[in-house]
Amino acid sequence: MKARKTIGGIMAVVGLFVAVCTMNGCAHEMIIRGIGVAVFTVGAAIGGWFDFQEGGRQ
Repeated sequence: MKARKTIGGIMAVVGLFVAVCTMNGCAHEMIIRGIGVAVFTVGAAIGGWFDFQEGGRQ
């Protein structure tokens, strides 16, 4: 479980940096930013940061 949270956290941080730190006006800017957002979303899902994954907790 700890490895999942660590890997998810690293993916989320890397995806966030890619999405935010892409230079304006570069070639394929929107594709690179989209990939960054996708990596962030997958990393957050792997890390279990979304509420719908915690079925029994209230």
